[in-house]
Amino acid sequence: GFGLVLRELRLAVGATQAELARRAGVSLGTIRDLEQGRRLRPRADSVARLSAALGLDAGQAERLTQAADAAEAGGSELWVQVLGPVLARRDGQPLDLGSARQRAVLALLALQREAPVLREAIVDAVWPDGPTATAVNMVQAYVGRLRRVLAADGADRDRAVLTWSGESYRLRLAADELDLLAFEDLAARAAATAPEDPAAACVLYEQALGLWHGD
Repeated sequence: GFGLVLRELRLAVGATQAELARRAGVSLGTIRDLEQGRRLRPRADSVARLSAALGLDAGQAERLTQAADAAEAGGSELWVQVLGPVLARRDGQPLDLGSARQRAVLALLALQREAPVLREAIVDAVWPDGPTATAVNMVQAYVGRLRRVLAADGADRDRAVLTWSGESYRLRLAADELDLLAFEDLAARAAATAPEDPAAACVLYEQALGLWHGD
């Protein structure tokens, strides 16, 4: 997404968020919102100011512009966080994930990285002291609500983010939709880059660590 590209370019030139905000004439909160995906569609003039403030070369500036264009054309964008408090946003707006147990179901599915999760495994995880008589029905209700909350609008409305088959459930998210997958992708790229370009690897590792929130 645009936020990840902006963060990578900022780190590449050695600027802090506060320095970028001052040079671009925007608030520090704006930079944080952009990098963390709370604001997904920057205005064209904002992109130009950010490029100038970072002193980007032509190739870097084009990459930032393309990321902004992709955000504008991408329609409904989903972002799920499990590296810290469990949160989800669509188009930068927070989604209501319901009760703690319902959020726990989402986190459990996200941690499996698209692998199917048996209903019994969810019940055992959500009720560690033993399930109630209605636990199975409650899991089915949680999944149904999450499916509706996470459902895409517009051109992607038919895409099923959360699916089920028999006794198992599966969450289908890409690396630009789930912070855990984005973290693993950045860490793998950093490890592959380190032998040839340690400085670039450090930038990628910092990006990966920046995806963590809370303790």
